[in-house]
Amino acid sequence: MDIQKDVHEFNNMIGVPRKVKARRLSMERYVFATVALTEELNEFEESGTFDDDVDALVDLIYFAVGRLDEMGVDFHDAWNQVHAANMRKKPGVTKRGAACDATKPEGWIAPNHTYQMDQLAWKPGPSTEVPKSFTEAAQLCNRKAQDYNSGVTRDEYFPFGFPSYVHMIWTKVLRLRSFAEQPRESNFEGVRDTGLDLLNYVGFMMDAIDQGKIDVSGNKDKQTPDTTEQTGCVAGEADVRREETEEC
Repeated sequence: MDIQKDVHEFNNMIGVPRKVKARRLSMERYVFATVALTEELNEFEESGTFDDDVDALVDLIYFAVGRLDEMGVDFHDAWNQVHAANMRKKPGVTKRGAACDATKPEGWIAPNHTYQMDQLAWKPGPSTEVPKSFTEAAQLCNRKAQDYNSGVTRDEYFPFGFPSYVHMIWTKVLRLRSFAEQPRESNFEGVRDTGLDLLNYVGFMMDAIDQGKIDVSGNKDKQTPDTTEQTGCVAGEADVRREETEEC
């Protein structure tokens, strides 16, 4: 499932125009979005059944993603930025007064989405489809967490930071190689289970990098210049400024 791809399809069906590059909504569309989002929130506040609760919350998400798609924002990148920033928070009580809430620790860094304004608007493609195995790996992770993370944090399984993650990933790679070199039935952990574990260990490592728990600053990817030719009508600076105020 790809939420933005679904919403993008709906926006196209009803004729919602999109930005050439990621930009804010026009004032007219901003007012429309504010009114509509408030209506969806009111539906949740006034709901009286489980079905109403679920429908109102999903509609709220659907409409919000629709406005991000209209703005030309890559929802997936924005989500990852916000999630990583939220995971850097600490459990605690805020002015909202709820027991289960999170506070911003000293030095907390807010997500940054400005870089998207330098990119062409997001468009759906085959690569946005999430493989089924990713979902299976996430479900497996949740089940195992009930056993492995009871009284012990995930970080404690990787006491040496980056090398610990690499070691676990390499262990799974070696097991897969052993199956490739000598095909056989497994008595314990087969190819599929090993592959799902490998996905999770890579995911754990990426989470730790995004949350600043391990330092890989000396191993950054080299930036390759973009030599792709852009075709079609791309707005210049004057057009972009006019687009922000005039475009629907």
